Amino acid sequence: MRVGIIGLPHSGKTTVFNAVAGAQAAVGGFGQPDEIHRATVKVPDPRLDALHEMLQAKKKVAAEIEFFDFPPPVRGAKDSENVFPQLLRECDGIVAVINCYDPSLEQTPLERLRSLQGDMMLADFIVADKRKAKLIKEAARGAKADPTELAAVNKAAELLEEGIPLRNVDFSERELGSLRGFAFLSLKPFVVVLNTAEGGPADARTITAIEADPQMTAHTAVTSLCGKVEMEVIGLDQNDRAAFLADFGIEEPATAKLIRLTYDLLELITFFTGAEKESHAWPVKRGSTAPEAAGHIHQDFQRGFIRAEVAPVEDFIRLGGMAPCRKAAIARLEGKEYVVNDGDYILFRFNI
Repeated sequence: MRVGIIGLPHSGKTTVFNAVAGAQAAVGGFGQPDEIHRATVKVPDPRLDALHEMLQAKKKVAAEIEFFDFPPPVRGAKDSENVFPQLLRECDGIVAVINCYDPSLEQTPLERLRSLQGDMMLADFIVADKRKAKLIKEAARGAKADPTELAAVNKAAELLEEGIPLRNVDFSERELGSLRGFAFLSLKPFVVVLNTAEGGPADARTITAIEADPQMTAHTAVTSLCGKVEMEVIGLDQNDRAAFLADFGIEEPATAKLIRLTYDLLELITFFTGAEKESHAWPVKRGSTAPEAAGHIHQDFQRGFIRAEVAPVEDFIRLGGMAPCRKAAIARLEGKEYVVNDGDYILFRFNI
């Protein structure tokens, strides 16, 4: 899973990136203007920790998120890839960092957020408008065009021109199928991080105003943190972090907060596998079937899927394995139609 972090100049986005990823990228505008930072973060999950301890496995494999810190958008660009790098379109979700720590700024946090969303919609409009023009040109030459794609692209262009993020629109499945290949930025799940000053949470009125904004109605979430403090936390010894967080009234570190929000918005859940060699947490889309989940482990598991033996991981840990879960009538055999639940411990049976 890939998540892109964006923000206007001096938003503190690289500081937030460092806090979340445990990185040491240069902050304060000292990096290269087109530099993209990246880091892979393990998803903290106490269920995996408990499973690993119970199994006494040799290796623990957590789910992972790859975070990218992108440069600020380029104003006045005529090509979408010049507004934001193409790599941002390959991300599954977007985190927007908004400066709430500098009271001298003229724009309100909501205005800065709208400006950033405007950049995203501009980049999307350029893509949609170019594709629409190409489809119309091809149709005029007698080429056979997909009417669903032309209608969907035209609809997207009109909405973007009106200032409506595409994530706020209820597209049909056919329309989404036509639009998916464009990887529109304003169609991606969106987390707003209000980057606050030390010792102070984001103003409640600011959060309310952003949450009530028409552009924030679907597949979005708002949270606040102090990037500077969180970056200091990540550099502390593990034993000192809890006391430091308590002194600043921080209930959980930035990593856990952003991962939870991102997971929810991307509609991800976690299932588990494990034995003596390895305990493993696997992220899958909510609604995935057992064969689809098996495919995340290996394509052969999906192709040759027979059935899955399933138990809630908490019960698996509490009772000490699948055998006692069977004895307690907690374990069950499921077929190809089974929809995986968050927290399932699964043994896959397959034949190739």
